[in-house]
Amino acid sequence: MNKKERHFIKNDGISKMQKVLFLLLLTFSSMFSQSSNWSSFISFPNNPSPYFTDWERNPNIGSLNINYFGTAPVQFYFEVIISIEGYGEAIKGRTDNREYLSGPMAEILTFNDISDWQSTTINKELEKLVLQTGKFPESNYTICINTRAVNGELLTETCTDFEITFPNPPQLISPDEDGVIEIAQPTFIWNPIVNASEGLIYYHLKIVEILDGQTLYRAFEANLPILEKEIENDNVYIYKLDDFPLEQNQAYGWQVQATNNEGVPIASNNGYSEIWQFTYGNPNSELSIDTLM
Repeated sequence: MNKKERHFIKNDGISKMQKVLFLLLLTFSSMFSQSSNWSSFISFPNNPSPYFTDWERNPNIGSLNINYFGTAPVQFYFEVIISIEGYGEAIKGRTDNREYLSGPMAEILTFNDISDWQSTTINKELEKLVLQTGKFPESNYTICINTRAVNGELLTETCTDFEITFPNPPQLISPDEDGVIEIAQPTFIWNPIVNASEGLIYYHLKIVEILDGQTLYRAFEANLPILEKEIENDNVYIYKLDDFPLEQNQAYGWQVQATNNEGVPIASNNGYSEIWQFTYGNPNSELSIDTLM
Protein backbone atom coordinates (compact mmCIF):
# COMPACT_ATOMS: atom_id res chain seq x y z
CA MET A 1 0.00 0.00 0.00
CA ASN A 2 1.51 3.32 -1.02
CA LYS A 3 1.56 6.53 0.98
CA LYS A 4 -1.26 8.12 -1.00
CA GLU A 5 -3.58 5.17 -0.36
CA ARG A 6 -2.78 5.19 3.38
CA HIS A 7 -3.52 8.93 3.49
CA PHE A 8 -6.89 8.42 1.78
CA ILE A 9 -7.93 5.60 4.15
CA LYS A 10 -6.86 7.67 7.17
CA ASN A 11 -8.85 10.71 6.03
CA ASP A 12 -11.85 8.54 5.17
CA GLY A 13 -11.77 7.02 8.65
CA ILE A 14 -11.63 10.46 10.26
CA SER A 15 -14.54 11.58 8.09
CA LYS A 16 -16.68 8.64 9.21
CA MET A 17 -15.75 9.24 12.84
CA GLN A 18 -16.71 12.91 12.50
CA LYS A 19 -20.13 11.88 11.19
CA VAL A 20 -20.66 9.52 14.12
CA LEU A 21 -19.62 12.17 16.63
CA PHE A 22 -21.89 14.70 14.92
CA LEU A 23 -24.88 12.34 15.16
CA LEU A 24 -24.10 11.64 18.82
CA LEU A 25 -23.90 15.37 19.47
CA LEU A 26 -27.31 15.86 17.88
CA THR A 27 -28.75 13.01 19.92
CA PHE A 28 -27.42 14.30 23.23
CA SER A 29 -28.35 17.90 22.48
CA SER A 30 -31.90 16.70 21.79
CA MET A 31 -31.98 14.69 25.01
CA PHE A 32 -30.82 17.54 27.20
CA SER A 33 -32.51 20.47 25.44
CA GLN A 34 -35.48 20.16 27.82
CA SER A 35 -35.30 21.33 31.42
CA SER A 36 -34.96 18.66 34.10
CA ASN A 37 -37.38 20.72 36.20
CA TRP A 38 -40.28 19.95 33.84
CA SER A 39 -42.12 17.00 32.35
CA SER A 40 -45.32 16.70 30.33
CA PHE A 41 -47.56 14.08 28.80
CA ILE A 42 -50.39 14.48 26.31
CA SER A 43 -53.43 12.21 26.22
CA PHE A 44 -55.51 12.14 23.04
CA PRO A 45 -57.82 9.54 21.42
CA ASN A 46 -56.38 7.48 18.58
CA ASN A 47 -59.41 8.06 16.35
CA PRO A 48 -61.20 11.27 17.32
CA SER A 49 -64.29 12.58 15.60
CA PRO A 50 -63.60 14.43 12.34
CA TYR A 51 -66.25 17.04 13.17
CA PHE A 52 -64.97 20.40 14.39
CA THR A 53 -68.12 20.96 16.47
CA ASP A 54 -67.39 17.78 18.44
CA TRP A 55 -64.02 19.20 19.44
CA GLU A 56 -65.76 22.39 20.59
CA ARG A 57 -68.50 20.55 22.50
CA ASN A 58 -66.12 18.14 24.20
CA PRO A 59 -63.36 20.01 26.05
CA ASN A 60 -62.17 16.70 27.48
CA ILE A 61 -61.28 15.29 24.07
CA GLY A 62 -57.64 15.58 25.13
CA SER A 63 -55.61 16.48 28.20
CA LEU A 64 -52.13 17.65 29.14
CA ASN A 65 -50.31 16.48 32.26
CA ILE A 66 -47.76 19.11 33.24
CA ASN A 67 -45.27 18.81 36.10
CA TYR A 68 -42.96 21.49 37.49
CA PHE A 69 -40.39 20.14 39.94
CA GLY A 70 -38.68 23.42 40.78
CA THR A 71 -39.42 25.71 43.72
CA ALA A 72 -38.85 29.20 42.30
CA PRO A 73 -41.59 31.30 40.65
CA VAL A 74 -41.72 30.71 36.92
CA GLN A 75 -43.51 32.18 33.92
CA PHE A 76 -44.21 30.13 30.82
CA TYR A 77 -46.62 29.51 27.94
CA PHE A 78 -47.84 26.58 25.86
CA GLU A 79 -47.18 26.24 22.15
CA VAL A 80 -49.54 23.91 20.27
CA ILE A 81 -48.58 22.48 16.87
CA ILE A 82 -50.77 20.15 14.80
CA SER A 83 -49.13 18.57 11.77
CA ILE A 84 -51.24 16.79 9.15
CA GLU A 85 -50.02 14.44 6.45
CA GLY A 86 -50.51 16.30 3.18
CA TYR A 87 -50.64 19.73 4.86
CA GLY A 88 -47.41 19.84 6.87
CA GLU A 89 -47.42 21.99 10.01
CA ALA A 90 -51.06 22.92 9.56
CA ILE A 91 -52.06 24.63 12.84
CA LYS A 92 -49.84 26.50 15.27
CA GLY A 93 -50.75 28.65 18.24
CA ARG A 94 -49.55 29.80 21.64
CA THR A 95 -51.33 30.63 24.86
CA ASP A 96 -51.03 33.69 27.03
CA ASN A 97 -48.23 33.67 29.59
CA ARG A 98 -48.89 31.70 32.74
CA GLU A 99 -47.21 31.70 36.13
CA TYR A 100 -46.50 29.33 38.98
CA LEU A 101 -45.77 31.40 42.09
CA SER A 102 -43.98 28.45 43.64
CA GLY A 103 -43.32 24.77 43.12
CA PRO A 104 -43.44 21.88 42.85
CA MET A 105 -46.67 21.97 40.84
CA ALA A 106 -48.66 19.33 38.93
CA GLU A 107 -51.70 19.96 36.76
CA ILE A 108 -53.98 18.08 34.41
CA LEU A 109 -55.31 20.52 31.83
CA THR A 110 -58.03 19.92 29.27
CA PHE A 111 -57.71 21.35 25.78
CA ASN A 112 -60.31 23.91 26.83
CA ASP A 113 -57.88 25.09 29.54
CA ILE A 114 -55.20 25.85 26.96
CA SER A 115 -57.43 27.27 24.21
CA ASP A 116 -56.59 30.91 25.06
CA TRP A 117 -54.38 31.15 21.98
CA GLN A 118 -52.67 34.50 21.70
CA SER A 119 -51.67 34.02 18.08
CA THR A 120 -52.66 31.32 15.64
CA THR A 121 -51.59 30.36 12.15
CA ILE A 122 -53.53 27.84 10.08
CA ASN A 123 -52.98 26.39 6.64
CA LYS A 124 -55.32 28.33 4.31
CA GLU A 125 -56.35 25.25 2.35
CA LEU A 126 -57.20 23.43 5.57
CA GLU A 127 -59.10 26.42 6.96
CA LYS A 128 -61.23 26.64 3.81
CA LEU A 129 -61.99 22.92 3.94
CA VAL A 130 -63.01 22.96 7.61
CA LEU A 131 -65.24 26.02 7.11
CA GLN A 132 -66.94 24.44 4.09
CA THR A 133 -67.44 20.93 5.46
CA GLY A 134 -67.33 21.36 9.23
CA LYS A 135 -64.82 18.54 9.59
CA PHE A 136 -61.11 17.83 9.46
CA PRO A 137 -59.77 15.80 6.53
CA GLU A 138 -59.08 12.08 6.68
CA SER A 139 -55.36 11.81 7.37
CA ASN A 140 -52.62 11.03 9.88
CA TYR A 141 -52.05 13.72 12.51
CA THR A 142 -49.40 14.62 15.07
CA ILE A 143 -50.12 17.02 17.90
CA CYS A 144 -47.28 18.51 19.96
CA ILE A 145 -47.52 20.78 23.00
CA ASN A 146 -44.34 22.61 23.91
CA THR A 147 -43.99 24.32 27.26
CA ARG A 148 -41.70 27.34 26.87
CA ALA A 149 -40.25 29.97 29.17
CA VAL A 150 -41.22 33.55 28.30
CA ASN A 151 -37.84 33.95 26.57
CA GLY A 152 -38.74 31.05 24.24
CA GLU A 153 -36.56 28.41 25.93
CA LEU A 154 -38.05 24.93 25.58
CA LEU A 155 -38.91 23.54 29.01
CA THR A 156 -40.69 20.33 28.02
CA GLU A 157 -42.28 18.83 24.92
CA THR A 158 -44.85 16.09 24.40
CA CYS A 159 -46.29 14.71 21.16
CA THR A 160 -48.74 12.02 20.09
CA ASP A 161 -50.09 10.67 16.81
CA PHE A 162 -53.71 10.09 15.89
CA GLU A 163 -55.78 9.37 12.79
CA ILE A 164 -59.02 10.84 11.53
CA THR A 165 -61.25 8.59 9.45
CA PHE A 166 -64.80 9.10 8.21
CA PRO A 167 -67.68 6.64 8.76
CA ASN A 168 -68.29 4.12 6.00
CA PRO A 169 -70.81 5.24 3.37
CA PRO A 170 -74.23 3.58 3.04
CA GLN A 171 -74.10 -0.02 1.82
CA LEU A 172 -76.90 -1.16 -0.49
CA ILE A 173 -78.97 -4.17 0.58
CA SER A 174 -82.07 -4.50 -1.61
CA PRO A 175 -82.89 -4.85 -4.50
CA ASP A 176 -80.02 -7.28 -4.99
CA GLU A 177 -77.17 -6.42 -7.33
CA ASP A 178 -78.15 -7.60 -10.86
CA GLY A 179 -81.42 -8.85 -9.41
CA VAL A 180 -84.84 -8.98 -11.05
CA ILE A 181 -87.83 -7.45 -9.26
CA GLU A 182 -91.39 -8.30 -10.15
CA ILE A 183 -93.37 -5.72 -8.18
CA ALA A 184 -94.11 -2.20 -9.38
CA GLN A 185 -93.50 -0.66 -5.95
CA PRO A 186 -90.22 -2.24 -4.79
CA THR A 187 -88.59 -1.45 -1.45
CA PHE A 188 -85.10 0.04 -1.46
CA ILE A 189 -83.00 -0.69 1.62
CA TRP A 190 -79.43 0.27 2.60
CA ASN A 191 -77.33 0.13 5.74
CA PRO A 192 -77.49 3.39 7.72
CA ILE A 193 -74.46 5.46 8.64
CA VAL A 194 -73.00 4.56 12.03
CA ASN A 195 -70.80 6.68 14.30
CA ALA A 196 -71.84 9.87 12.58
CA SER A 197 -72.04 12.89 14.88
CA GLU A 198 -74.62 14.73 12.82
CA GLY A 199 -78.02 15.02 14.49
CA LEU A 200 -79.94 14.38 11.28
CA ILE A 201 -78.73 12.30 8.36
CA TYR A 202 -80.19 12.79 4.90
CA TYR A 203 -80.05 9.95 2.41
CA HIS A 204 -80.30 10.93 -1.25
CA LEU A 205 -81.67 8.08 -3.35
CA LYS A 206 -81.06 8.28 -7.10
CA ILE A 207 -82.37 5.88 -9.78
CA VAL A 208 -81.53 6.08 -13.48
CA GLU A 209 -82.42 4.05 -16.56
CA ILE A 210 -79.63 2.10 -18.25
CA LEU A 211 -80.07 2.47 -21.98
CA ASP A 212 -79.01 -0.11 -24.57
CA GLY A 213 -75.25 -0.11 -25.02
CA GLN A 214 -74.62 1.84 -21.81
CA THR A 215 -72.57 0.68 -18.88
CA LEU A 216 -73.96 1.17 -15.39
CA TYR A 217 -71.50 3.96 -14.58
CA ARG A 218 -71.98 5.70 -17.92
CA ALA A 219 -75.73 5.73 -17.30
CA PHE A 220 -75.19 7.50 -13.97
CA GLU A 221 -72.94 10.08 -15.60
CA ALA A 222 -75.11 10.81 -18.65
CA ASN A 223 -78.78 10.10 -17.92
CA LEU A 224 -81.30 12.17 -16.03
CA PRO A 225 -82.66 10.32 -13.01
CA ILE A 226 -86.17 8.92 -13.10
CA LEU A 227 -86.28 9.34 -9.34
CA GLU A 228 -84.46 11.50 -6.79
CA LYS A 229 -85.63 11.40 -3.20
CA GLU A 230 -84.27 12.82 0.05
CA ILE A 231 -85.01 10.57 3.00
CA GLU A 232 -84.48 11.96 6.49
CA ASN A 233 -82.95 9.62 9.09
CA ASP A 234 -84.31 6.46 7.46
CA ASN A 235 -82.64 3.74 5.44
CA VAL A 236 -85.76 2.50 3.60
CA TYR A 237 -87.73 3.88 0.67
CA ILE A 238 -90.87 2.23 -0.73
CA TYR A 239 -91.50 3.11 -4.36
CA LYS A 240 -94.78 5.03 -4.60
CA LEU A 241 -97.63 4.80 -7.07
CA ASP A 242 -97.05 8.39 -8.22
CA ASP A 243 -93.31 7.82 -8.77
CA PHE A 244 -92.10 7.39 -12.33
CA PRO A 245 -93.46 3.95 -13.38
CA LEU A 246 -90.88 1.23 -13.93
CA GLU A 247 -90.86 -0.21 -17.45
CA GLN A 248 -91.08 -3.88 -18.27
CA ASN A 249 -87.69 -5.55 -18.88
CA GLN A 250 -85.89 -2.26 -18.29
CA ALA A 251 -82.56 -2.17 -16.42
CA TYR A 252 -81.98 0.51 -13.77
CA GLY A 253 -79.12 1.68 -11.59
CA TRP A 254 -79.43 3.06 -8.07
CA GLN A 255 -77.23 4.73 -5.50
CA VAL A 256 -77.53 6.45 -2.11
CA GLN A 257 -75.54 9.39 -0.74
CA ALA A 258 -75.48 10.42 2.94
CA THR A 259 -75.19 14.12 3.89
CA ASN A 260 -75.98 16.46 6.75
CA ASN A 261 -78.76 19.05 6.61
CA GLU A 262 -76.49 21.40 4.66
CA GLY A 263 -75.77 18.85 1.95
CA VAL A 264 -72.22 18.16 3.17
CA PRO A 265 -71.20 14.48 2.80
CA ILE A 266 -70.74 12.82 6.19
CA ALA A 267 -68.99 9.60 5.16
CA SER A 268 -66.03 8.43 3.14
CA ASN A 269 -66.29 8.36 -0.68
CA ASN A 270 -68.12 11.70 -0.43
CA GLY A 271 -70.96 9.86 1.27
CA TYR A 272 -71.74 7.75 -1.82
CA SER A 273 -72.64 4.09 -1.71
CA GLU A 274 -71.67 1.72 -4.48
CA ILE A 275 -73.92 1.69 -7.60
CA TRP A 276 -76.11 -1.37 -8.10
CA GLN A 277 -78.19 -2.54 -11.03
CA PHE A 278 -81.58 -4.25 -11.15
CA THR A 279 -84.15 -5.13 -13.83
CA TYR A 280 -87.90 -4.76 -13.60
CA GLY A 281 -89.57 -7.84 -15.08
CA ASN A 282 -93.12 -8.54 -13.89
CA PRO A 283 -94.47 -11.51 -15.88
CA ASN A 284 -98.03 -10.44 -15.03
CA SER A 285 -97.64 -6.85 -16.20
CA GLU A 286 -98.68 -7.73 -19.74
CA LEU A 287 -101.32 -10.25 -20.84
CA SER A 288 -100.05 -12.88 -23.27
CA ILE A 289 -101.94 -14.05 -26.38
CA ASP A 290 -102.51 -17.43 -24.69
CA THR A 291 -104.21 -15.67 -21.80
CA LEU A 292 -106.61 -13.87 -24.12
CA MET A 293 -107.62 -17.01 -26.02
